[in-house]
Amino acid sequence: MVKSDKVPVDDFKLSVYGLRHTRDSYLIHSGIPVDICAKVLGHTVLQFEKTYRHFLSEKRDEGFEAIRKIL
Repeated sequence: MVKSDKVPVDDFKLSVYGLRHTRDSYLIHSGIPVDICAKVLGHTVLQFEKTYRHFLSEKRDEGFEAIRKIL
């Protein structure tokens, strides 16, 4: 076990779902368009938006802020 103030490595549980969610989150934060992400992951756009709403709202807010800076 690794000594740390954080969660010990032995307590870290990794699942296929966790890996998939991490990859999907990375795609969103990389700026890949939602329709492309959904297609790659086998989702409809609606399914994708429901599942990753929390990440998409962050990206939307960043987009609005970028527009405000331009204008």
